[in-house]
Amino acid sequence: MAQEKQTLATFMASFFGKSGKAVSEKLTTDEHNQFTSEVQELQNKVTGLETQVTSLEAEKGTLQSKADGLDTKVTALESDKTTLQSSLTTAEADRDKYKGWFEKQAGAGAQMPEGDATSKVDNNLTSYNQQALAVFRKSKGLA
Repeated sequence: MAQEKQTLATFMASFFGKSGKAVSEKLTTDEHNQFTSEVQELQNKVTGLETQVTSLEAEKGTLQSKADGLDTKVTALESDKTTLQSSLTTAEADRDKYKGWFEKQAGAGAQMPEGDATSKVDNNLTSYNQQALAVFRKSKGLA
């Protein structure tokens, strides 16, 4: 508020000019006192409103500072979001590459037999290993 401030009495004096004296002379003392009281109440209300305006302007400045801070945080979060989105895209590409390789290997393994000839025949084991395998199968209830 770059306006020059003046009291209500000054304003009234400038507003009424020469008639201000005539008004005050035509009023009785009680009427003049009542008028002065009302003008003072009006002055107090104007002063209160000016105080509220000053307070609201200060609050506006505070809120603007907070808004600027939040804008900065939003910008930083958007940058982080972009970085994380890029990382996610890279991770998904790697996942798809390895998932394809795994599925290919799983498909090849499904076509293979459960075991080969060496795993079914015990004659390639030494006698000690054959006996150990027999004890193991007996203890597990496999023999």
